[in-house]
Amino acid sequence: MEEKPSKTLNLIDKLMHAAESPSTASSSRTKLKKKRDPVVECDDAQNLHTLSEGSARPSACHHIDEQVARDPALYKIKKKLTLSDLGNLSRLLVPKEMVKKHVLPSVDADFVQRLESKAGKQVTVKDSDKETEHQLTFRYLRSSKSYVFNGNWMEIVKGRDLKKDDEIGLYWDTLNSKFHFSLLKVASQESQAADEVTRVHQQ
Repeated sequence: MEEKPSKTLNLIDKLMHAAESPSTASSSRTKLKKKRDPVVECDDAQNLHTLSEGSARPSACHHIDEQVARDPALYKIKKKLTLSDLGNLSRLLVPKEMVKKHVLPSVDADFVQRLESKAGKQVTVKDSDKETEHQLTFRYLRSSKSYVFNGNWMEIVKGRDLKKDDEIGLYWDTLNSKFHFSLLKVASQESQAADEVTRVHQQ
């Protein structure tokens, strides 16, 4: 009969311990909670690497979100527009060396074969400033030994009101298999005024 108080005390201790256990279990789960997955980014060489949270984003990357797509450093293919780029032929000439360096290493043999054919390769060009997409023909122009975008190029020219000496940029997005376009620098007013005077005198 004398053991009953002791048993009662032990039972109370167990109940109190059980009442405290949820917070203890919760604390344990908190400690064991998985860390958030690291952010996956890619470098300019298109080799994937990981960045822990809080690390700086790479300055140039082919697989990128739309906000970073406006970074001028991405646009390795750059050109100051000429009158021939804005004329009725509806074509943008791109230096051969830039395409060979910044596009061809990232595409397959079929892409290159179509690119060098007379018909050319149909590609999507996204205006990253305006969030619009355009279907253009991209091909190698043997007569000028350069690459050319034509077809609907004038959609971009008129939509952006492009002028002579505007600097535009392009880059090939390997993940989505399309080009991104951006107007990097607007021609100076002095340059535009001089071109207008020349145009009037030629009429």
